[in-house]
Amino acid sequence: MDEKKKYRLESFLPWDTASIIQHLEKMARKGWQLERVGAYFWTYRQAAPAALHYAVTYFPDSQFQGAFGEPTEDQASYCDYCAAAGWQLVCCYGPQQVFVSDRAHPVPIETDEREKLTAIHRSIKKTLLLPLAVLLPLLLVLYWPAWSHRAQISSLPGVSQSLPPAWDMLPFAVALCMLVVAADYLVWYLRSRRSVDRGGACLPAGTRVRRILQWLPVAAYAVYGLVLLWAMATAGRVLYLLALAGGTAVLVIGTWGLLRLLKRRNRQADESVVIALAVCVGLIFLAILGSSLIPLSPL
Repeated sequence: MDEKKKYRLESFLPWDTASIIQHLEKMARKGWQLERVGAYFWTYRQAAPAALHYAVTYFPDSQFQGAFGEPTEDQASYCDYCAAAGWQLVCCYGPQQVFVSDRAHPVPIETDEREKLTAIHRSIKKTLLLPLAVLLPLLLVLYWPAWSHRAQISSLPGVSQSLPPAWDMLPFAVALCMLVVAADYLVWYLRSRRSVDRGGACLPAGTRVRRILQWLPVAAYAVYGLVLLWAMATAGRVLYLLALAGGTAVLVIGTWGLLRLLKRRNRQADESVVIALAVCVGLIFLAILGSSLIPLSPL
């Protein structure tokens, strides 16, 4: 019989390890064990209900592990150390690692709250704060009403009449949502650091409002894209729309291939270099798009 799998859309904050552990142990008791963590969807496989224990740790130097190739040498040693204590590696997603143990009372992997907080913060700086520091100014420049590619799109015949007035503000709403998510993390980090300095533990981070909050940038940008597609189709700019979709596909595939190549050549590649290269590819793409597709006539 084929092994049954379940794919769930999960919305846990990366630094909310307590809620992740509680959720995974609850799923295991229901007969679903974690198999893979993704950006949005997590994969579970059906198994006999079991009282398993999970642990979520962060290995900041393994940014690409889980997306490309094998773990680094230091990470492999870390996993061997955990295996000796009864913890088996389930999966990785970037610097995040998920372990499972079937022992009744496994020895905790992390016992030093300060080291735990430091590992989380180093990981979040690479996966959240650094990308935002690069992408937010770029987003505001690219979509500034006076000179942006957005203004060129609005100038296309028939398109400006189809775009609602609020469309101009959507990119700024995306930027604001990103800033709120980053600010929420920094508040949690500073409060947790204060707690650790006093001899306590990292503070819980999981609330329903915070888990919904992290989806706001995705939702805002999805609305932005859907409105743009609707306006382009209404204005008869089918050729432009197809070229835009093809160019976006090339950008995504090209950036992914660039990351894979960089990972193969240097397993310790600096994330800031990767982000800079990705931004450069995006700027080249937007420049080509703006100069070559605007003259296209509607079909």
